[in-house]
Amino acid sequence: MSDVKPQGERLKESMEILGKLKVLGVKPNDPDYKQLSRHFSDWVKMGPTWQGTINFYSYNRKAKVVLPTKPGTIAKCDFLHFVFQDE
Repeated sequence: MSDVKPQGERLKESMEILGKLKVLGVKPNDPDYKQLSRHFSDWVKMGPTWQGTINFYSYNRKAKVVLPTKPGTIAKCDFLHFVFQDE
């Protein structure tokens, strides 16, 4: 058994999450969507674990993302409402 999540599983999970964001109304040409998509792309290709938050300012939301590499774990993206303070 491999110590790394298979690339096919990473791709499937990426497509599911990005698809759900589209259903929620996030446009694929949105810069924040593109940034998240790049993280997924890197994760699918090379498989590094990545965890972080991407601010979707135009939607008043934050995406808290976990992209694991351990087999048996799943990618997670919590798309949370958030009120950004003026800086």
